[in-house]
Amino acid sequence: MAQWQPGKRAVAESSGESSRRRDWAVGDGPQTTADPQRYTRFVTIMKRALLLAALALIVAVIAYSLQPREKGRVAMTFEHVGTVANDLAMIKPRLTGTDSSGNPFVVTADRAIQDGPNARRATLKNVQADVTLKGGTWLTASAETGQLAVGKK
Repeated sequence: MAQWQPGKRAVAESSGESSRRRDWAVGDGPQTTADPQRYTRFVTIMKRALLLAALALIVAVIAYSLQPREKGRVAMTFEHVGTVANDLAMIKPRLTGTDSSGNPFVVTADRAIQDGPNARRATLKNVQADVTLKGGTWLTASAETGQLAVGKK
Protein backbone atom coordinates (compact mmCIF):
# COMPACT_ATOMS: atom_id res chain seq x y z
CA MET A 1 0.00 0.00 0.00
CA ALA A 2 1.24 3.52 -0.77
CA GLN A 3 2.11 5.75 2.12
CA TRP A 4 2.57 9.47 1.96
CA GLN A 5 4.97 11.29 4.18
CA PRO A 6 5.62 15.02 3.95
CA GLY A 7 8.88 15.88 2.20
CA LYS A 8 9.31 12.42 0.64
CA ARG A 9 8.77 11.15 -2.92
CA ALA A 10 5.73 9.10 -3.89
CA VAL A 11 6.43 5.41 -3.55
CA ALA A 12 4.01 2.60 -4.35
CA GLU A 13 4.14 -0.98 -3.27
CA SER A 14 2.47 -3.74 -5.22
CA SER A 15 -0.03 -5.91 -3.40
CA GLY A 16 1.03 -9.04 -5.30
CA GLU A 17 3.40 -11.81 -4.40
CA SER A 18 6.52 -9.67 -4.73
CA SER A 19 6.68 -6.77 -2.38
CA ARG A 20 9.03 -4.79 -4.60
CA ARG A 21 8.82 -1.02 -4.10
CA ARG A 22 8.50 1.28 -7.14
CA ASP A 23 9.72 4.88 -7.18
CA TRP A 24 7.50 6.68 -9.73
CA ALA A 25 9.75 9.75 -9.90
CA VAL A 26 12.63 7.84 -11.48
CA GLY A 27 10.95 6.51 -14.65
CA ASP A 28 11.33 3.27 -16.59
CA GLY A 29 14.80 1.89 -16.86
CA PRO A 30 18.20 3.46 -16.48
CA GLN A 31 18.60 7.09 -17.44
CA THR A 32 21.49 7.93 -19.73
CA THR A 33 23.12 11.25 -20.52
CA ALA A 34 21.46 11.17 -23.98
CA ASP A 35 17.92 11.38 -22.55
CA PRO A 36 18.13 15.02 -21.38
CA GLN A 37 19.86 16.00 -24.64
CA ARG A 38 17.13 14.30 -26.67
CA TYR A 39 14.43 16.12 -24.68
CA THR A 40 16.24 19.46 -25.07
CA ARG A 41 16.41 18.90 -28.84
CA PHE A 42 12.69 18.05 -28.91
CA VAL A 43 11.80 21.23 -26.98
CA THR A 44 13.95 23.36 -29.32
CA ILE A 45 12.34 21.86 -32.43
CA MET A 46 8.82 22.26 -31.04
CA LYS A 47 9.45 25.90 -30.07
CA ARG A 48 10.45 26.66 -33.65
CA ALA A 49 7.65 24.58 -35.20
CA LEU A 50 4.96 26.22 -33.04
CA LEU A 51 6.35 29.68 -33.82
CA LEU A 52 6.24 28.94 -37.56
CA ALA A 53 2.68 27.57 -37.29
CA ALA A 54 1.54 30.70 -35.41
CA LEU A 55 3.16 32.97 -38.00
CA ALA A 56 1.55 31.02 -40.85
CA LEU A 57 -1.85 31.35 -39.19
CA ILE A 58 -1.41 35.10 -38.72
CA VAL A 59 -0.36 35.52 -42.37
CA ALA A 60 -3.40 33.50 -43.51
CA VAL A 61 -5.79 35.65 -41.45
CA ILE A 62 -4.25 38.89 -42.78
CA ALA A 63 -4.35 37.62 -46.38
CA TYR A 64 -8.00 36.62 -46.01
CA SER A 65 -8.97 40.00 -44.54
CA LEU A 66 -7.30 41.85 -47.43
CA GLN A 67 -9.28 39.99 -50.10
CA PRO A 68 -11.68 42.33 -51.92
CA ARG A 69 -15.41 41.82 -51.48
CA GLU A 70 -17.44 40.55 -54.39
CA LYS A 71 -19.50 43.42 -55.76
CA GLY A 72 -23.07 43.00 -56.87
CA ARG A 73 -23.54 39.47 -55.54
CA VAL A 74 -27.11 38.80 -54.43
CA ALA A 75 -28.75 35.77 -52.82
CA MET A 76 -32.42 35.28 -51.96
CA THR A 77 -33.78 32.80 -49.44
CA PHE A 78 -37.35 32.25 -48.32
CA GLU A 79 -39.33 30.15 -45.90
CA HIS A 80 -42.22 28.99 -48.07
CA VAL A 81 -43.58 29.41 -51.63
CA GLY A 82 -47.34 29.53 -52.22
CA THR A 83 -49.93 31.20 -54.43
CA VAL A 84 -52.11 34.22 -53.75
CA ALA A 85 -54.81 34.97 -56.39
CA ASN A 86 -52.93 32.93 -59.04
CA ASP A 87 -49.65 34.79 -58.37
CA LEU A 88 -46.56 33.23 -56.86
CA ALA A 89 -45.82 34.32 -53.29
CA MET A 90 -42.86 33.83 -50.97
CA ILE A 91 -43.23 33.88 -47.20
CA LYS A 92 -40.45 35.69 -45.30
CA PRO A 93 -38.09 36.34 -48.23
CA ARG A 94 -34.56 37.48 -47.36
CA LEU A 95 -32.37 39.18 -49.95
CA THR A 96 -28.65 39.49 -49.09
CA GLY A 97 -25.73 40.77 -51.10
CA THR A 98 -23.44 43.70 -51.78
CA ASP A 99 -24.07 46.88 -53.72
CA SER A 100 -21.84 48.26 -56.48
CA SER A 101 -19.54 49.82 -53.84
CA GLY A 102 -19.10 46.53 -51.97
CA ASN A 103 -21.32 47.49 -49.03
CA PRO A 104 -23.24 44.50 -47.63
CA PHE A 105 -27.02 44.71 -47.37
CA VAL A 106 -29.96 42.61 -46.14
CA VAL A 107 -33.60 43.12 -47.17
CA THR A 108 -36.31 41.10 -45.42
CA ALA A 109 -40.10 41.12 -45.76
CA ASP A 110 -43.10 39.25 -44.46
CA ARG A 111 -44.31 38.39 -47.99
CA ALA A 112 -43.28 38.83 -51.60
CA ILE A 113 -46.03 38.48 -54.22
CA GLN A 114 -45.03 38.24 -57.88
CA ASP A 115 -46.75 40.79 -60.12
CA GLY A 116 -48.97 39.02 -62.65
CA PRO A 117 -48.01 40.54 -66.01
CA ASN A 118 -44.31 41.02 -65.16
CA ALA A 119 -42.56 37.89 -63.89
CA ARG A 120 -39.44 39.89 -62.93
CA ARG A 121 -41.22 42.18 -60.41
CA ALA A 122 -42.62 41.48 -56.97
CA THR A 123 -44.44 43.47 -54.31
CA LEU A 124 -42.96 43.18 -50.82
CA LYS A 125 -45.04 43.56 -47.64
CA ASN A 126 -43.59 44.85 -44.31
CA VAL A 127 -40.10 45.50 -45.67
CA GLN A 128 -37.00 45.90 -43.45
CA ALA A 129 -33.65 46.85 -45.06
CA ASP A 130 -30.18 47.13 -43.49
CA VAL A 131 -26.93 48.30 -45.09
CA THR A 132 -23.45 48.80 -43.66
CA LEU A 133 -21.39 51.58 -45.24
CA LYS A 134 -17.60 51.64 -45.71
CA GLY A 135 -16.97 53.75 -42.59
CA GLY A 136 -18.83 51.20 -40.46
CA THR A 137 -22.04 53.23 -40.35
CA TRP A 138 -25.13 51.03 -40.21
CA LEU A 139 -28.38 52.20 -41.81
CA THR A 140 -31.81 50.66 -41.48
CA ALA A 141 -35.10 51.45 -43.22
CA SER A 142 -38.59 50.00 -43.02
CA ALA A 143 -41.77 50.35 -45.08
CA GLU A 144 -45.19 48.76 -45.30
CA THR A 145 -44.76 47.93 -49.01
CA GLY A 146 -41.98 47.92 -51.55
CA GLN A 147 -41.18 46.83 -55.10
CA LEU A 148 -38.48 44.36 -56.11
CA ALA A 149 -37.39 44.53 -59.73
CA VAL A 150 -35.02 41.69 -60.60
CA GLY A 151 -32.22 42.72 -62.95
CA LYS A 152 -32.71 46.50 -62.51
CA LYS A 153 -30.20 48.72 -60.72
